[in-house]
Amino acid sequence: KELFFDLEIDDDDLTALVDFVEQIVAEEEAKRRWFEPSQWKQTGGFAKDFAAGYTNQLSSFSRDLTELFARSAWLRVYGHAEALAALERALTKSGSANALLIGEPGVGKETLIMGLAQRMAQGKRLPLLNAKHLLMLDTAALLAGADAQQREARLVTILNEAAQSGNTVIYIADIHNLFGGGSG
Repeated sequence: KELFFDLEIDDDDLTALVDFVEQIVAEEEAKRRWFEPSQWKQTGGFAKDFAAGYTNQLSSFSRDLTELFARSAWLRVYGHAEALAALERALTKSGSANALLIGEPGVGKETLIMGLAQRMAQGKRLPLLNAKHLLMLDTAALLAGADAQQREARLVTILNEAAQSGNTVIYIADIHNLFGGGSG
């Protein structure tokens, strides 16, 4: 106690020291866990993002949810395990890999999509979803300042780019807005 008093060490200094040591221990633990096979992500290989070329319109009117979850350590989604597994199975069906989530507001449709994006970013998805991106179409930007013909042309271009890329899953929130919901 006298040593701390003589060196003018107060409670704030001790708290800062404890925080520093805890941070170092956490970083070392993270490094150790990185080498465990359970931490290895399944990816589609080198340069998977460029495999299908450029998607100018699609990139302009969407946000990459997979990238969002890959970059954000604080974003987490919990629950919906059975519904998430069913969604993954639907998206990996051969021939008709489409899903339409229907439900009242607040039942968890968007949470389910965010959960899929999280699993894709973590590499914990079905193998057929490897190297795919989950994009959320920005319907407000798509509809903004466009008449019906322009909206249709934008949407057709976006869907064609997504189909040609072969590595894209598109989430369209409030899809009903695209069909007669906008002005014009």
